[in-house]
Amino acid sequence: WVDIPRSRALKQDKFVVSKSHLDFLMAPGVPFSHPRKPNLTIDDIYVFPDLEELLKNLEINVIHSHTTLDYLLTNNRILLFGPEYSGKTSLLKVMFRKYQQNDAVPLWVDGTNIKTGNPERLKGIFSAAFESTYGNQYLEDFWQEEPGKKALIIDDLQNANLNRKAKLNLFDFIDQHFGIALISSSNLISTQEIIETEKNDFLFSCNRVLLPEFGSVSRNKIIEKWLLLGQEDTIQESELDNKIKEIEGKSRVILRPSLAPSYPFYILTIAQSVDNIGTTIPPLSREDRGSFGFFYEWLITTSLHRGPKKIADVNAK
Repeated sequence: WVDIPRSRALKQDKFVVSKSHLDFLMAPGVPFSHPRKPNLTIDDIYVFPDLEELLKNLEINVIHSHTTLDYLLTNNRILLFGPEYSGKTSLLKVMFRKYQQNDAVPLWVDGTNIKTGNPERLKGIFSAAFESTYGNQYLEDFWQEEPGKKALIIDDLQNANLNRKAKLNLFDFIDQHFGIALISSSNLISTQEIIETEKNDFLFSCNRVLLPEFGSVSRNKIIEKWLLLGQEDTIQESELDNKIKEIEGKSRVILRPSLAPSYPFYILTIAQSVDNIGTTIPPLSREDRGSFGFFYEWLITTSLHRGPKKIADVNAK
């Protein structure tokens, strides 16, 4: 039994996430096929990444993965930059629940839905996002919460079709209503230009963070997490080590600048392909294909089903 402070308990009773939004938060985002667990959740395969904080003098401060969560919870306003399939959305999904656990009320807004910088219309857009997540019963209570207890999460800000003036109005709106903000974008350059040329309180208060590719340590962690699923108590340590080395070796061959970066999507695709040999992996549906959908299917149908000799040949080149 946990003694929850009354104010926190009341907040949890009011701001209850709908099943549809909870399903969205728990979904990995890509329909991976696991041979031992048919319905994967994001918790099954998620590993916190390293982060690279872009300092005021443009130097980089590396945030190591074991401190990433503390960093994100300690710094209330963060602009998160990374390319497509770098894991931005997955990180935001995980942080939604972490904010809840830290007594904040998170609000998820898709950047595609932000089409204005007008404060009243922005409030309408954000209110609609609230209602789709929590229902409409406590909408006014949400807006009356103090800013420090409201956590705004915007996924893919680059999809908001706004000019510079409208973006500045958006940032002013966020600054007024939200003490906590985690905003992802794939467009560092345009945001950096605004930061450098405009005096904006919200942007000035933000930490700018980049999502780097996974190194060997993080790759091994996520590969091990995949392999342990469904056989935590049965797989022998030697077998696990050999399987990790096999997948890590193929990752080093395939994940290179000429083909694909070392981000979780690609690492897990390789792990899936190796772990599912002998089974049928469903192809990506049209809506699940992105600019790298070809990589997913090419990987499954060709390279990873070649023998060790082929891998050695590639290593030798």
